[in-house]
Amino acid sequence: MHYFALIRFFCDNLPSFLVRGVKLNPTQIKSFVIRNGRCGVRQNQSYLYGLCHFGLTLNEMPWCFETIFCRKAPTIIEIGFGMGQSLIEMAINNPENNYIGIEVHRPGIGQLLQEVFAHGLTNIRVFPFDAKLAFQ
Repeated sequence: MHYFALIRFFCDNLPSFLVRGVKLNPTQIKSFVIRNGRCGVRQNQSYLYGLCHFGLTLNEMPWCFETIFCRKAPTIIEIGFGMGQSLIEMAINNPENNYIGIEVHRPGIGQLLQEVFAHGLTNIRVFPFDAKLAFQ
């Protein structure tokens, strides 16, 4: 599949609540390359359900960390967390901190959210878009 077709597919298949009223341009320069990967059933379920609870939307920009996490705490942002293992470990070992993971790899987001639910974490949020959008 052509690179721009992949980006368009990704943008078109995000849950609508994440991009309501926001125009994504699939031909813009990105800070990532979308990797194809198999998204298992549990990862997919965690992705769809988890983003409802832990996903940050483009409509929430700019971020107010106190509002997002309902508490005042240091906030660490990890860009490109892959399958999320290091982010999970940091969140478990440092519950006094807030964490925002930025990733576009759907299986990785699903895996991270699966672990968030398994460990009952409340100090993690996920931004499933290009990191450039977070810092514009």
